[in-house]
Amino acid sequence: MTTPIRLQLSLALHAFLVWVALADNFAVIVSSSRYWHNYRHAANALSVYTTVRRLGIPDSNIILMSADEVACDPRNPLPGEVHFDMSPQRANLYSGSVQVDYGGREVNVGVLLQVLTGRHPASTPRSKRLASGRGSTVLLYMTGHGGDEFLKFHDQEELLAADLAAALQQMHLAGRYKELLVIVDTCQASSLFSRITAPSIIGIGTSKPGESSYAHFADPGIGVHLADQFTYHMYNFLTPLRPGSNATLQQLMDNARRKGMLSTIVPWASKAGGRQPSQVRVMEFFSAVEASPADVGGYYHSQATVVEGQEGLAVVAGRKPMGQQHLLKSHPDVAGKDSCGATDVGDLAHANGAEEDRAHPGDSMEAEGTSLYSMLLHAPCL
Repeated sequence: MTTPIRLQLSLALHAFLVWVALADNFAVIVSSSRYWHNYRHAANALSVYTTVRRLGIPDSNIILMSADEVACDPRNPLPGEVHFDMSPQRANLYSGSVQVDYGGREVNVGVLLQVLTGRHPASTPRSKRLASGRGSTVLLYMTGHGGDEFLKFHDQEELLAADLAAALQQMHLAGRYKELLVIVDTCQASSLFSRITAPSIIGIGTSKPGESSYAHFADPGIGVHLADQFTYHMYNFLTPLRPGSNATLQQLMDNARRKGMLSTIVPWASKAGGRQPSQVRVMEFFSAVEASPADVGGYYHSQATVVEGQEGLAVVAGRKPMGQQHLLKSHPDVAGKDSCGATDVGDLAHANGAEEDRAHPGDSMEAEGTSLYSMLLHAPCL
């Protein structure tokens, strides 16, 4: 074997080992609301999903739970698209690379607790499991309608603060995280932290007990609110950042406050091992590419190829970018996911009904029609 070939193989192996070493970041992203008028909750979740993908967390390390796929709602004037702002350059958050792990009725309290604790039915494929371990940092983001110590799912059941606390304690005892960041964007969001006793957990609630959180703005063309205030400001704060940024959670919260939040952002930390926001860099949870030249002998910057684009950022040497390699559908563990997020053939359409919006004063109480899921892989919505 010639020296140049050996060198190339060595560099490729080194890049792969660097990537593996840095890929112990995981994210669980949850939108718990159904129906068209809750468009903003699906958009909130997708904004977090696209951000962590862009910053290098591979899709295999992300669990995306979306109770309604608004991109495919028949009332969407832009079929197959979800937007987060009204600028002419606005991006479609619902690109063909979005992988919804749980959609429709699969998004419920029981399934979320299974994902967190790892206590799944034996038939659950690996792609729908959170494969974190003792050395993992985990981001848990939840958005929807909340109240005093609960988060609503489909307006039919509630995740209680006690449920969340028990699940996080089980995660700790089972060695499923090293440190965990919980961000909740709902009304009375910080009340969900009230019963947590597990160590090494950091929390950000977008409202205090007894307080509502608020939508940011409505798009007259689409006819609904596109985002909630905190998540919108968080997305714009993170958008210019790159892996290796020293920006902290405290700076993220301060930025949202300066933008004119109408609710109170509440930081929280475990009594044991919980760090304060000023001590935590956002990239510790939002990125899987955290290396500096000192960490990997200068290899990341001087030798490897950095591929950045819509699909994400990856350190590669003869490898596909992260965002592309996770789009392969031939493996049985990832079969069944389509561009409209359907993962269960039995959940092709939503039943007629109305979801109460008592947690968000002023939201419409309109009766909802039928939502259609496309079963064509990476195809436009039907």
